[in-house]
Amino acid sequence: PKGSSPLSSAAAVTTTATSTTQLPLQLSPMRRRVSHIMASILTVCLFGCIVYCWKFMDPNAESKPGPIFLVISIVSYFAEAANSSTARYLRNALTPDGVDQYLDSMKAVIPRVIWDIECFHYRTVESVNYSTSYGKNGRLQPRVRSDTKKVVTHRASSEYAFESYKDETDTRSLSRMLTGGGGTIPDTTDDSTQKPSMPKQFTKITLDKLLLFANDATYYDYVDQESRFRHLHEKWDVHSTFKSRLVMDGYLPKILVVNHSLGGTGTGLIKNLWYWIFTCFGMTVPYRIWFSYHCSNTEVTIAKEVKG
Repeated sequence: PKGSSPLSSAAAVTTTATSTTQLPLQLSPMRRRVSHIMASILTVCLFGCIVYCWKFMDPNAESKPGPIFLVISIVSYFAEAANSSTARYLRNALTPDGVDQYLDSMKAVIPRVIWDIECFHYRTVESVNYSTSYGKNGRLQPRVRSDTKKVVTHRASSEYAFESYKDETDTRSLSRMLTGGGGTIPDTTDDSTQKPSMPKQFTKITLDKLLLFANDATYYDYVDQESRFRHLHEKWDVHSTFKSRLVMDGYLPKILVVNHSLGGTGTGLIKNLWYWIFTCFGMTVPYRIWFSYHCSNTEVTIAKEVKG
């Protein structure tokens, strides 16, 4: 029978009765829809705050706005830019040879499934505040305020113990794609009459993690270990939260591959430095759209098969 385990959304779990098959490279022939809604909203808010504050910079103005909204807009704008997918791709730019070396290192990584549990209860705290208004008797009026606070009483972590593992990651299609050996799937549209575009000089690779069970016995052993861990620690308090994580050391969720023909300095504007220059001038959204247009997309699944 097939089953699943409550691992995080970044990791899927699959089991088969006898053996597992190698996972093919998941290529995306359709161009992904570009959406930068949050970045657009923060950009508009930033420019709005700048214009509003500039309007009241006249020393003769009767009232001046505080800088708090401008500071919040600036911090939010740059925080979103630093954590955007474009920034993560540019931080992890590699050549095709560098990608091969990185994937080879990931194939040698031992997978780790970590369970975390937190036990807690809620406590209501009442505080008495006195307002500045007085009652009919001439005394300050008390105001009782109730706050509900979360009180953590216990935390625990453990790892899934298995006997052996083997890597099931298939990167042959990716290697052919990056070396021009016929593995490229160009961007296409729903219009079958339109000719496919030429392969792009940049490739955005999204890495996923996958845990496979070699047989039913391994899967049931996993469920048994997890159940014993939860039963041991969930009873420490009234409430508890449980999380499961699939960890692979050195894992990078996004990688940008730069074609050999561009060389080390031939990437033009597709560099981390230029990204931040455009961002500082409020042009982060146009840069991201332009960046996506010059890149093709593909996905690779780092698959590990464990045996209990």
